[in-house]
Amino acid sequence: MESANNKNKQAPDSHNKNKNAVLDTSALVALFCDPKSEAEALEILESSCVSALSLAELLTQLDEAGGDLRLLLAELKKLDLDVRPFDEEQALLAAQLLLTEQGRGRSLTERAALALSLSTGLRLQAHEPHAY
Repeated sequence: MESANNKNKQAPDSHNKNKNAVLDTSALVALFCDPKSEAEALEILESSCVSALSLAELLTQLDEAGGDLRLLLAELKKLDLDVRPFDEEQALLAAQLLLTEQGRGRSLTERAALALSLSTGLRLQAHEPHAY
């Protein structure tokens, strides 16, 4: 089995042209819950992409907190959030990351964000204090 770090890392493509980061769930939660300026949050969201698993985790956390998921999804659609699919390639890479130093001890959603970062060549932006 090839190293997860080398196998799927690609040069950024045209789909990533205006993107500079992959946001993990902690970064998404921080954008929606921390008292940032709306303009700063919009700028971060417009220049980033997220894994579909990170979006699912955000929605789960908001649902558990009693948030209105339909309202949040409507707002996210207005923002044109760049949600990338968690497909077979991403699933394989996320699984392989569990055996690496970067992925060991990480949750599936953290590894999904890391896999997206590695496969797109975009930096990973997290709000949590642990480093990837």
